[in-house]
Amino acid sequence: MVKFYLNKELFTEDYRKTAINHTAYEAVRNRREAGNKLLDFSETIWDRDVPEIIDTLMRMGETEFTISSNFSGLVKTLADFDRLGAKVAGMTEINANRRTYRTGELKRIPAILMRIG
Repeated sequence: MVKFYLNKELFTEDYRKTAINHTAYEAVRNRREAGNKLLDFSETIWDRDVPEIIDTLMRMGETEFTISSNFSGLVKTLADFDRLGAKVAGMTEINANRRTYRTGELKRIPAILMRIG
């Protein structure tokens, strides 16, 4: 992992001043909050962002990530990732990036495990 991506100052800046795709930037922020080992994409991933996301992850040294989003275009997005070398590697469970109202704890949720390369 490239250390400057974990630098606290990065997270106080406007993401447009960084070299990180906005969707990947949010995944970095969410990983810190949820305490997950891997980056997780929990929101909609726009098809046009897939190449930039892969580029960002490769520059960060990330070889695995998860997708926990349930958006309706997920199959098309998975195909786009696949064409760029990020393959579905199975299912896993991760911490959600939001706490439950009742207990205040992070909920465990299913996610698709992806591997680059």
